Amino acid sequence: MAQLLNNIYGHKTQLEKLLSAVEDKHLPHALLFTGPSGIGRRKVAEALAQSLLCEKEHPACGKCSSCISVEQKKSLHVLYIQPDGLYIKVDSIRRINQFLSLQSFAPARLIIIDSAHQMNLQAANSLLKILEEPPSHVYFILISSHLSALPVTIRSRVQTLRFFPLKPADMYKTIQSADLKNGKENISVKPGMQKKIQAPSFDLKEKWMIKASQGSMDELEKWQENKSVREQAFQLLAMAVSGEELSPFVDIADLVKKREQALFVCLCWQQILRDACIKKLHGTNIIHQDQKNILNILQKIPFAVLEIIFQKTVQLEKDLKGHADSPLAFDNLFMQIKDLLFKVNSKERKCGQTYILI
Repeated sequence: MAQLLNNIYGHKTQLEKLLSAVEDKHLPHALLFTGPSGIGRRKVAEALAQSLLCEKEHPACGKCSSCISVEQKKSLHVLYIQPDGLYIKVDSIRRINQFLSLQSFAPARLIIIDSAHQMNLQAANSLLKILEEPPSHVYFILISSHLSALPVTIRSRVQTLRFFPLKPADMYKTIQSADLKNGKENISVKPGMQKKIQAPSFDLKEKWMIKASQGSMDELEKWQENKSVREQAFQLLAMAVSGEELSPFVDIADLVKKREQALFVCLCWQQILRDACIKKLHGTNIIHQDQKNILNILQKIPFAVLEIIFQKTVQLEKDLKGHADSPLAFDNLFMQIKDLLFKVNSKERKCGQTYILI
């Protein structure tokens, strides 16, 4: 058993503020941890719970019965609320009243509400009543990736603490810590990275994966699980911008028939188009450096046209989130790209130049 604080990497400023407030007994009764998903906000909430409930010392000993029960998520003084399906419903919030009605001699009690933006209206109103008259020594920690989706009345009752994406070094340490806990063995990595990491949970010899995840462990896992989909996505985009013919509809449909996978393909396209634009500007912060083939193809396209295609992928993402038919939406974009590049080629040929090979 150990201090949960030892398993948190990054967020130094936020942790210092929280621990200082605990020590000075000025911790707000209601906090909102906001920021991207997969960066460790829930870990911070649990570490804060351990610090408040520790029987021996500040910030937490990691060895007493209270610390151990918090680490194992079995503490009688910590209540977890999370979505039931798509929403947090009012019945879940009613559990808070039941939790608070129980007699407790602990120095504090905590309610951790994950994905708080998914509360339905009834649940939000029920929580608001509790927040308006908070019991003493009870702390609420709301965790949300979508601040604007929370009612203004809720936001006015909590103190917001912003968290930011993890730095690459912190992501490596997070993975190393998790794999040490799981008893994984060391492997060497490429120069420029840490001398040793714990594997094989992620193949971090592929530097692009850390960059593509943009500081989120959730995104890192997504890229790891969808490496083959990434390859197919880039092949499809290469066909679109090279003017290659697809067999009617089926080739796209097989890849993007599931909405979640369709959104991932859209993300792949956005990132590689971003890389192509940066490369044209002679920038060095390229994410998908291993994708030389598609990058070379995209380099033949004028910058302004790349920007147009990128904006079309942004609109595609909105359409997919709005429940558009995924195969139809991609098929439509595929045709739009081909038409756009054909028009550009025709215009350039009239000027005696050809930038795109179609």
